[in-house]
Parts: sequence; structure tokens; C-alpha cells
Amino acid sequence: MLDSFYNKFKLSTQKYLIYNFVFLFPAVAMNTKNKVGVTLSANAGTKNDYTFEMMTDRKHTEKKVASKYEYSPRFYIRTPDSEIVEFTATGEYNEDKSFKVKAKLDKITKIPFDLSGKLYNSIHF
Repeated sequence: MLDSFYNKFKLSTQKYLIYNFVFLFPAVAMNTKNKVGVTLSANAGTKNDYTFEMMTDRKHTEKKVASKYEYSPRFYIRTPDSEIVEFTATGEYNEDKSFKVKAKLDKITKIPFDLSGKLYNSIHF
């Protein structure tokens, strides 16, 4: 029975009737040049749903001297009553020069965790 359940589930909106409740499982998976990740939701036919998202925006700028790569990951889990966890960050890599990162972890404690860092290459060939 579980095999047939997993074979029916695909990355789209699916409906299952269990004990007179309709459960919806919409899912979106992306893998494009500028965005990669997945968003999953589950609800029992109401507006309120449970959401899990893990997505990264990415950008690549090609230059003659040095290329630039930018990443912006985002991760969160939400329930109908609250947000359980939220993580956002930005990272920038300048080829052969520097790497910078800023991150924020929120909703776990009353005060969010903020992180930042920079690395520089002082040797140039």
C-alpha cells in the first residue's frame, strides 16, 4: 500500500481522501539558472497550511578581470500558528579577490542570530 502511495506522489498538487479529510500536498521544485530549491506545503482543505521552503537565488556576472558570484539561500518552516525557523543569507564571491557572507537565523530564540564574515586574498599573481 505504501508503494502505491509513493508512486502516486509527484511534484504537483495531489489530493488524498483519508477518513473524510482531503489532504493537499502541493510541491514546487526549481532548478534554473537563477534559482534552485524546493517548496512543500501540506493542508487539510483549509487555508492554513504547513510550509517548508529551501530556495537559493544565484547570480553570476562574467567580467574580463574577475567573475562575481552571488548566492542568497533561504530556509523556513511555517505552521498555521507560527514560524518555527527562518534562515536567510547572502554570499558574494569575487573571483581571486574576496568572499563576503551575511546570515541571519531567526524564530528559534527571542533574539535572532546574525553572522557576517569577510575573507580577502592578499596575494595576487
